[in-house]
Amino acid sequence: RIKRLKEMSIGKIVLFYTSDIFGNVKLVLHRIVKIENEKIWTKGDNNKRTDEYVYAENILGEFVEIV
Repeated sequence: RIKRLKEMSIGKIVLFYTSDIFGNVKLVLHRIVKIENEKIWTKGDNNKRTDEYVYAENILGEFVEIV
C-alpha cells in the first residue's frame, strides 16, 4: 500500500478508491498527472479530462505489470 506522498510521482498508474455522486465507493485505476501540496490528480489514459483530486491515503497501490 502506498501511503506517503513522497512515494507518488507523475506517470505512475495507481489504484485508488473514491465515491460517486451517490456516495457509492468505487475503485479506479488511473495514471497520476499532477501532484500539488497534498492533492493528487489522475486521468485515465483514454479520457480527455482529469479526475477530481484524491489524497495519498485513498491510494491502495501502484500498478506494476500485466501477467
